[in-house]
Amino acid sequence: SGKKWRTLIHYWTAMFFKDDFMQDWVRNQDTPQMAMSCASKKGFVDFYQIEPSLILYGLQEKFNQNDNIRMVLLSTGSVTIKYAGSRGFLSENNRYGRLLMRVREIYQE
Repeated sequence: SGKKWRTLIHYWTAMFFKDDFMQDWVRNQDTPQMAMSCASKKGFVDFYQIEPSLILYGLQEKFNQNDNIRMVLLSTGSVTIKYAGSRGFLSENNRYGRLLMRVREIYQE
């Protein structure tokens, strides 16, 4: 869309909302915690409510914009990536690790 996002959490949180005004409201919050607070005030707290393709897209864009972290990701070859988060949407069933491996596959193709 050509918009710049402060963090991946800002992007993912904004995707709870369908209209541009609300997405921009979230996008312009100072911190990821403030962005998440905007969503929770509107009753959105579950990342399962976001289309999975939007989650993957946001992560892929993060790597598109940073050559250094993309090269680190590619240097992992074909090993299984395990996310060491302690709780939440990304840590459940190694969701973040699987997303990282999917992005790596996209770059390897």
